[in-house]
Amino acid sequence: MTLHGVLTHLNSLDEVEIAIQELSRVTKYGGGYIYITSGGLGGVLGDAIFPAVRDYYRENEEFRRFIDSIKPEDFHCAINLIKENMEKHSGETFDINDAKILFDLDLCISLQNLIQVPVRLSIEEEFIQKLFDENKIKNVKRLRRFVKRRNIRKFLSPLHYEIDHPISKILFGTGIVELLGKK
Repeated sequence: MTLHGVLTHLNSLDEVEIAIQELSRVTKYGGGYIYITSGGLGGVLGDAIFPAVRDYYRENEEFRRFIDSIKPEDFHCAINLIKENMEKHSGETFDINDAKILFDLDLCISLQNLIQVPVRLSIEEEFIQKLFDENKIKNVKRLRRFVKRRNIRKFLSPLHYEIDHPISKILFGTGIVELLGKK
């Protein structure tokens, strides 16, 4: 059974507890596996930047409309404008196709997922581990799976998964929590 990024969108830690109980209940005893991913805690992105952007999203109608309908072409138009102005004012040129591929539909959806959420719970890994223990989920391991990105996130992903690096801790706090256990 899998819960991929769901727990942080529940309304309370009580709901997280119920979700883990239900996941355990429907997982085959003695042979079923439970896999959970959850956003980490801390870091300047999670504690400062994204909460501020979410507040701005709720308060600013123009920004909300932009995020609600964001598409790669919006970024591509901005990149075209940047290229034109760079050439016009400084004579510098760059390959806009290299820049455009960094702003794809996956990035747009990810931005919406980060900004539009009404709830973003902070869940400590120890809390999930405790719930695993209470629900007889054994041999729990924290995984460090690297997701290869094609958009601009490919420049941050390597840090996102190196949770022990000082810069990673500053940016992402505890990093993505991925736990795998056996029922």
